[in-house]
Amino acid sequence: MAGRKRPSMQDDIQQRQQESFVGREDRLAAFREQLTLLYGDRRRRYVLSVFGQGGVGKTTLLREFGRVAAEAGALSALIDDNESGAPQAMHRLVTRLRETG
Repeated sequence: MAGRKRPSMQDDIQQRQQESFVGREDRLAAFREQLTLLYGDRRRRYVLSVFGQGGVGKTTLLREFGRVAAEAGALSALIDDNESGAPQAMHRLVTRLRETG
């Protein structure tokens, strides 16, 4: 194995997470398509809301969306419903986008 770099533990964990992410390929495909649509396209959405019962994988799905967005060079931010209202949520969203941008 001369010349091959041994993967780090972080690389291994990330690879395992990606391999274990199953059953949401249709959602990922729809998200990838959104990232390719032009700004004037009526099909384009700018805000994504994910909801459902606890434990169904919402956070995992959103983290995967974030990874896909980053690969496409798009900014993304993950916020949750812990904010007390819309202004606080928007402030947190802007702060996160500034941190990543």
